[in-house]
Amino acid sequence: MTKFLHIDNIAEVTPPGLDGHQYQLKYDVGEMVSGVFQPIESRQTTITTSGTLQAVWGLSDTQVAESSATAAASIITTVASRDALDELQPIQLNTFTVAKAPPTGPKASPGALIPIPESPESKPTPPTFSILSDDIAEIRDQINALANALLGGRLLELPQERAILDIYKPAVTAEEFRNRVQSLAGICVAINKNIVGTHLGKSSTKGVGSIVLLEELLSSFNGSKEAAAVCGVLKNINELRKGYPTHVDNTDKFLSAHDFFKIEYPIENYEAAWDAILGGYFRSMEKLRDILGKERQKTVSK
Repeated sequence: MTKFLHIDNIAEVTPPGLDGHQYQLKYDVGEMVSGVFQPIESRQTTITTSGTLQAVWGLSDTQVAESSATAAASIITTVASRDALDELQPIQLNTFTVAKAPPTGPKASPGALIPIPESPESKPTPPTFSILSDDIAEIRDQINALANALLGGRLLELPQERAILDIYKPAVTAEEFRNRVQSLAGICVAINKNIVGTHLGKSSTKGVGSIVLLEELLSSFNGSKEAAAVCGVLKNINELRKGYPTHVDNTDKFLSAHDFFKIEYPIENYEAAWDAILGGYFRSMEKLRDILGKERQKTVSK
């Protein structure tokens, strides 16, 4: 006889400071008897949805609750088909664990009945790379195209191809997290100082940090507030790099960088922390592209 998942309630239990949402999903597992659902057991599962994933999905705070429950229900029914609900762990939904588009159904709203497959399904394979990988690559290309028109060259450099591939991988362990942060920080400071300095009329950029130069450039385009929104992310990623693993003399900035990205210290969930940091970089690149795009429109309209 086919079993069903009956959704009882989706309650938000987001703790202060979390970058995203946390829900308690209560549900029953049972059967249909003469057209009436009969519960066999009641359970509950914690779902954590990252703020980065919500941004990628493009959902409001209200909409993301149902989509989170729907994605979680798909995982739960797969586990239930193997009679392994006792092994179910809290569900983490982020850019490394789910698809780029919100789940389409069946919708896991309160009162919904979702069939549990009678034969065990294969365990879903997590994505090899973040769903942000194509978007970040595309935005970086757009930034360099706009920079070429405005500044006469590429703005974002890439010292090592391996670094850009590394940042798209998940970080499950402390070592993987440190490696990802190191790679991303290297990318953040890989800015073409020569073309920025030339545009700003500087005779030399020696001894000036690349992010400092970028912030000065963007301030000249669109004001200091927008420039700080872009470069604040890059600076804080660089502060995280300085803190891993030995720079204890930088404790204040190191800890404030965790606060900036709304990640706990010490970190317990490295995958969630890395998702938050990579999402911050993604949004900063969007802002950088938009600033350059608006500046180019000014030159075109003259």
